[in-house]
Amino acid sequence: MYGGVSPHRAARLARALEQARFKGTRMAPEPVLETAFLTEAGPVAEGG
Repeated sequence: MYGGVSPHRAARLARALEQARFKGTRMAPEPVLETAFLTEAGPVAEGG
């Protein structure tokens, strides 16, 4: 779970979780889910 409000940091975390092959639940608050997050996270934004 990501509890911050930065879409850029959330995207980095999402990519790191994917790289680590994390299979658990991924969650973030609504303010993170902006275009910046979707663009920077790429396909990982879809939930891996």
